[in-house]
Amino acid sequence: MSLESCRQGHLHQQHRLKRNESSSSVQNYFHLDSLQKKLKDLEEENVVLRSEACQLKTETITYEEKEQQLVNDCVKELRDANVQIASISE
Repeated sequence: MSLESCRQGHLHQQHRLKRNESSSSVQNYFHLDSLQKKLKDLEEENVVLRSEACQLKTETITYEEKEQQLVNDCVKELRDANVQIASISE
């Protein structure tokens, strides 16, 4: 093998490596871009979910307060009914 053919082979190999590195860089860029887009989408979804969770928590507290008020009203009604029964029984 001549020195010239050896050099050409070496140059061809370097060109192929540079092309592969360039291709790899482009793939890495698109992969990074894709990951950044996914991250942004997940962050936005997280904000929405946190807002929904906060709304559900507020609604739950409201329903629990209403439930407690109903229980209190029922207890008062029963107490009043017991007083009336006791007064009739006397």
